[in-house]
Amino acid sequence: MFQKKPSASEVDGVQYRRAKTWQIICYACNAFVGMSVYSLIGMASYSASIGYGITTATVGIILMLARILDGFTDPLLAFVYDRVNTRFGKLRVLLISGYLIEAVGLLCMFNLCSSKGFGLPVFALTYIIYIIGYTITNMTAQTLPAIMTNDPRQRPTIGVWSTALNYAVPMGMSMLIYTVILPKCGGTFNQDFLSTVCTIVLIFAGIGTLIVCAGISAYDKPENFEGTNKKHKPLKTADILEVLKHNKPLQCYIASNASDKLAQQVGSQAIINTMLNGILIGNMGLATTLGVISMVPSIFFAAFGALEEDARAALQTGLLLPGDPIPTAPAVLSGVQRRPLSEFQAWLPVGYKRRVLRLPQRQIVTGTLTIREGRKHQVRRMLGACGCQIFYLKRTAIG
Repeated sequence: MFQKKPSASEVDGVQYRRAKTWQIICYACNAFVGMSVYSLIGMASYSASIGYGITTATVGIILMLARILDGFTDPLLAFVYDRVNTRFGKLRVLLISGYLIEAVGLLCMFNLCSSKGFGLPVFALTYIIYIIGYTITNMTAQTLPAIMTNDPRQRPTIGVWSTALNYAVPMGMSMLIYTVILPKCGGTFNQDFLSTVCTIVLIFAGIGTLIVCAGISAYDKPENFEGTNKKHKPLKTADILEVLKHNKPLQCYIASNASDKLAQQVGSQAIINTMLNGILIGNMGLATTLGVISMVPSIFFAAFGALEEDARAALQTGLLLPGDPIPTAPAVLSGVQRRPLSEFQAWLPVGYKRRVLRLPQRQIVTGTLTIREGRKHQVRRMLGACGCQIFYLKRTAIG
């Protein structure tokens, strides 16, 4: 008869903490908070121009300074995180508080204070309030997976649900904003349009916050935060500076990330999107639809077998999979390498380890496949049709 597959706790001899599937899904609904708000805050430049009379160049400077402000608010709010312990828990209090703070900032920025005769100081203040609330929410959300489960087999499940919603929510919001709301508001960016989008986004974010709170309620207990209040020798600023002073790789890492973040901040502004799609293409709704369609995934794979030249050509020109009426769309195959199995033993399924690790030098094939459609188990089936048996997949990029 069938034997029950051993759990990670039985294999490793450790009693892991596991979350239920519905709790993982509830946690992943944090995408309704972060990603829907992300869709709104990208219009901050419009709000500044329409509601406060601020030039685009000035808005860019404000948003850049706001990124620098993050460097100060993040450690300060982490200090607050360690010290919040109430009879209602820690996580839910922080999530709801963060949402309410960023909701106040966004509501004032896009609605209550917009087009009321206020200028630069009020806009900057509302943006700072938003940053504080966003940081509290995001900082707390990033700690949730480690608190919910420490089972190495369950971590990928959290990643799958989070990734799915983190891409589905902004795509859905973009379609809603630019193909439904924008036409109903006259087809132009005006105060009515910004207020409507703000209201809808905050409703979505509020629902997402409540769902996340429901999913983590079982883990929001003092015993799960043991050690956060223990006294320890404080880390001084001088200690941090000393490490930074003599660590050139760390200096380069910080500089590169800071420059990338600033570039990303500038490129993500809605005014850039409007210049490209509204002026050059001339159709914001069509541009949004095409943008969603063009979001194609790149997937790293590791498999037993080999990809010969004819198999690679078949992947890149399209092949007919069993049970499918039409061939696959042409895929992009890159970075194909032959490697020893020993380099990937950490990702091997438990059932494989005992059988195949007796030959750690056995060759496997790795690479990245970029596909332009979403059939069920498509990458696994495509490589299987080429004689490869996949044992590891990881999404590395979208778009």
